Amino acid sequence: DGVLIREIKFMMISSFNVIKFLYAPRSCNSVAHNLAKTGFESGRGHAMVWVHELPQFVTDLVASDLVLSES
Repeated sequence: DGVLIREIKFMMISSFNVIKFLYAPRSCNSVAHNLAKTGFESGRGHAMVWVHELPQFVTDLVASDLVLSES
């Protein structure tokens, strides 16, 4: 993993003028966390591309997040 991290760091430094990393706990970023988890669990080489309509699980994640943020 170290080589991959170094490669990402190099690409970011050479591509952007300013780089900021911000920490957000999972409780504040549940949609992104669950999408990343789904992508990871689908395995390598299985790309997910949604051209027209989002899958129902994505809509459910966003709706759930909205309900939690309004309370």
